[in-house]
Amino acid sequence: MKLINLEGLTLFGPGSEWLWSMLQLVVVAVSLIGLYRQVRLQSSAGAIEQATALASDWNSEALHRSRLAALLPLRDGVDQPGGSDQATVHVGDYWERVGWLVRSGHIDRRIVYAFVGNRVRLWWTLLAPNAQRLRELQQDPGIYEHFEWLANTVAAMDREAGYTMNYDDDAYRGELIEANILRSQAAIQQAEELRAVLVHPLSTAVLAPTGGAATRPEVHSPDPAVG
Repeated sequence: MKLINLEGLTLFGPGSEWLWSMLQLVVVAVSLIGLYRQVRLQSSAGAIEQATALASDWNSEALHRSRLAALLPLRDGVDQPGGSDQATVHVGDYWERVGWLVRSGHIDRRIVYAFVGNRVRLWWTLLAPNAQRLRELQQDPGIYEHFEWLANTVAAMDREAGYTMNYDDDAYRGELIEANILRSQAAIQQAEELRAVLVHPLSTAVLAPTGGAATRPEVHSPDPAVG
């Protein structure tokens, strides 16, 4: 019994169109597979770049200083509308920008959720009163609307994942504030230490008193062959 009947098949010349059509389909299929893999690689590279940019901005020294300036009055229960307002605006603007990028489709919300999701919920809880004051002061309900949207989006993703963090709980929020203060203080200290200049002498010469010549300290070796 013949499984494949090759009688009457033409590979070249008239009647061989079926073969070339099949080869074209194979070439197209291979090209699509290659394109799919390339798109996946580009998507992965783009996701890594987005995550790196988010982390780099959030962990910058300038933002650490603003975060610290905003957190200290909150921990101490002191309302400081001067410098702390400038700091809270800096932090709020960061989250507003991230929220707009996610909402506009420029950054995948899953990347934000994986890398900074818990932070946006905490900071919206902390800065929501300040956002409301700005809305009333400027009569603009759209102030920090993307920040608020992002916090609500992450909260919904938390519920879907089964996470039940309650940022409205005073004790839990206080622990997070203290932990973030320590983290920002450590980051600022590290940045300052990296900028410190350590001066090392280029020579072991001992400077003589003013007007004298520099001399080297005399070395006494227990081995007469050394010297």
